[in-house]
Amino acid sequence: MIAVSAGLNAVGSAVLAEATSPTVYVDITYETSTRIRADIIFENFPDFHHGGFLVRFDDGWEPALNVFNEPDYTTQNCMTNYSNLLYVTQSSVDPQLCGVAFVQTANYAFNGRFISLYFNKTENYSASNSNIYVAFENGAVITNSNGVNIVSSNDPDSYVAPEITQTSEYMIGDLDGDNHVDATDASAVLYGLSVAGVNNISPRAIENTYHNYFPDALAPAAPDADKSGLINSDDATAIMHYYGSAMTNTDYEGQIGSMDVYEYYNN
Repeated sequence: MIAVSAGLNAVGSAVLAEATSPTVYVDITYETSTRIRADIIFENFPDFHHGGFLVRFDDGWEPALNVFNEPDYTTQNCMTNYSNLLYVTQSSVDPQLCGVAFVQTANYAFNGRFISLYFNKTENYSASNSNIYVAFENGAVITNSNGVNIVSSNDPDSYVAPEITQTSEYMIGDLDGDNHVDATDASAVLYGLSVAGVNNISPRAIENTYHNYFPDALAPAAPDADKSGLINSDDATAIMHYYGSAMTNTDYEGQIGSMDVYEYYNN
């Protein structure tokens, strides 16, 4: 789960900011095997006070609905715990569009998950038909408490959020694509690092070449078993810990063995 925009090198579910310019992107996560969450991530938004934005999605997705027949969302572990969320609604004119509006009592510099929306796959879903992105259009704006627009749809030079062009579903820690995580996968981590000739490597850095090092992995981030944002020997250790727990039927706390989504972005 990653996003890349100008000034960012993002890997797995971790985003490593290399610049201080505002950036917003979507990170798709399997909360459970059937509950899919789209995290709206804001980075480096200074003096974030009020505004709204749109979330567009391809027809491979549809919003999951709550008991009120409205888009289901959560603010748990989100930055919106500090704000007053006004609404999350699906457009009656364009069903592939949701709107989010909010207002706060004070400025905040946002770095993290702003809000999470839940989605279901439709019968049209495919790896190339899975775009979800934040859109600043139709009057969408983010403003600080001094009334200065940080982002505005009325500004032709305003920020454009990256769009997902393709996704790959994978099991965390499964390097041979057999839907199991065991000692073979730990060995594959170390072998891939030796082939690459490095001790640490970013999944994003090898997005187009990862099969040279991990030929059977289903996504560049599959070897990043500990979700640190880097592939290294710690991932092999984490996999062995998971495998040992499975073999001895002891409790394991972590994400290894669960499903995740790797997003390819257009910039």
